[in-house]
Amino acid sequence: MKSSKVLKQLWLACFSATALTATWFLAPYFKVENILALQFSCTPGDLCFMINGQETALRHNLLLDFGFIVCYTLLFYYSIQLMGHLLKLSKLHYTWLCLLPGLLDVAENIITLNIIDSNNCTAIFTPFFYIVRIKWLTVLPFGLLALMMGVYLLLEYLDEQSCRREKQK
Repeated sequence: MKSSKVLKQLWLACFSATALTATWFLAPYFKVENILALQFSCTPGDLCFMINGQETALRHNLLLDFGFIVCYTLLFYYSIQLMGHLLKLSKLHYTWLCLLPGLLDVAENIITLNIIDSNNCTAIFTPFFYIVRIKWLTVLPFGLLALMMGVYLLLEYLDEQSCRREKQK
């Protein structure tokens, strides 16, 4: 098992890469209006309406998203590893589950690219509908874990700084 310091550094690197990649989505080249509304479309007609006129930006957004998927999947992985190390768990049998949100996101992106290319929202809407919802259900617990690890590392850092100031007095 990796040392605590190495795990913390890997977690911070993955967090930084994830945050940096997420900020790129704000650039006009990648900006898609109402991306969550698009993802949570309830009918093929809603999905086609949301995509209409945004095909190029959506394609660029999805291509960038493949890099974002790698970043957040690694962040989830190192969050689990760091939690296991902090709790002194010898084996984490379910670490592979952190791949699930990323794999579902890849499937969602491929389906969305196929919808853009075919101009047919109806043919593969059902898999898209379920994959998006399952992806978000799997992202939430890992996202919360990553957030908890971030809060833990921040509090640990602040505690170290406080101890240093006390020693300097």
